[in-house]
Amino acid sequence: PRGTGKSAFGTFATTIWTHAYKLKKYTLIGSDISSTAEKFVKDIKNTFLENEYIIKAFGVLLNDKDRKYICNSTQLELTNKTFIEAISSGASMRGRKFDNCRPDLIILDDFQSEDDCRTDEARKKKWKKYSDDVKFAVQKAVKRNGKVVKKGTTLIALGTLQHKECFYSRLMKLPTWKF
Repeated sequence: PRGTGKSAFGTFATTIWTHAYKLKKYTLIGSDISSTAEKFVKDIKNTFLENEYIIKAFGVLLNDKDRKYICNSTQLELTNKTFIEAISSGASMRGRKFDNCRPDLIILDDFQSEDDCRTDEARKKKWKKYSDDVKFAVQKAVKRNGKVVKKGTTLIALGTLQHKECFYSRLMKLPTWKF
């Protein structure tokens, strides 16, 4: 439901934690509209720049003064060689890379709009775009001799169910998604 802190815990805190500890190299945050996605990046940026506890524990992870690092409204390149990017759900996830790596964490936060749920055609269109796009955006796990040497992409979806066949309802029905 709305107002339960999904974005605060699922997007904001998760992104900061995984990048401070360098658990993920490249996080891609997708939201229905670009301004929402950009707000996530702005809040994350401000936290890395201003939170004295993070700076004391991990050092300077974001240097917005040094031009060798990307730091703008949609992209943050951290000093520990990790990367955070935000896009709207209308933008393509396919082909995105940082340091020759595809996103290893994709967070879909409020990825659908009311218009995406209004008609059967709109719901199918949203699902098709996601299905066609995500398979080219993720990295597959690499195993050698039965051992995982490179983890695959983790996908997190946060949003409100708006229809029994909406984007989030369809995700819930997939056997590969856990709740």
